[in-house]
Amino acid sequence: MLSSRSCVYCTQARQWFEAESIPYAECFIESNAQCAQRYRETLAQGTPTFLVRGQVILGLNRTRMVAVLEQGAARP
Repeated sequence: MLSSRSCVYCTQARQWFEAESIPYAECFIESNAQCAQRYRETLAQGTPTFLVRGQVILGLNRTRMVAVLEQGAARP
C-alpha cells in the first residue's frame, strides 16, 4: 500500500487488513523515495494506492481488492 501519514483512508485500509487478516506491506510517500517514485509511476492522484498482484487499485475499493486477491488464489 502506497500511503500518506495524513490519509484517513489509509488508516481505514490498515484496520480492514488487520481485521480480515490480510497481509500487506505499506510505505509512506513522504518519507521513502522509492515509494514516492512508485507512486508517481502509477499516476495516482491520491492515497491509498494499492499494488495487488500486478494491478493498481486507486483508493480503498474493497470489492475490487477481494476480487483480485481471489483471482490470484484460484491460480494453480
